[in-house]
Amino acid sequence: MADFCSATVAGFYAAVDTQAWDKATVGTGLNDDDLFSANNQDKMGVALLEHRGFGDFMSGQGNNSDAASFGHELSREWAILPRMTGSNPNDSYYDGVQGNSSGANAQEFEYVLDRVQNAPRAGTS
Repeated sequence: MADFCSATVAGFYAAVDTQAWDKATVGTGLNDDDLFSANNQDKMGVALLEHRGFGDFMSGQGNNSDAASFGHELSREWAILPRMTGSNPNDSYYDGVQGNSSGANAQEFEYVLDRVQNAPRAGTS
């Protein structure tokens, strides 16, 4: 997997740098010798979500308990997402850096995150 880190972006989740891969592989049991497969990319994507506070978001606790805060954290991981805060919430956190720009609307993204947070969960009534 290390060879992919030298690319501008790599994989379905468009991870940008080696630090992202390092964060993504912590706790997944993956290493540089593992196949860069769709399944392993999903594992890494989930690890990056967890690193940005997905558990707090889903439980409604901690610093990322609401959609706007969690969305902002996600925008720091994936440049395509809107930053959700400030005077230009629709802009990417990395707007203008090496051509990055947001590909989503902040209000629509917040709506989706709210739906995820409030969706029924397996094993709950």
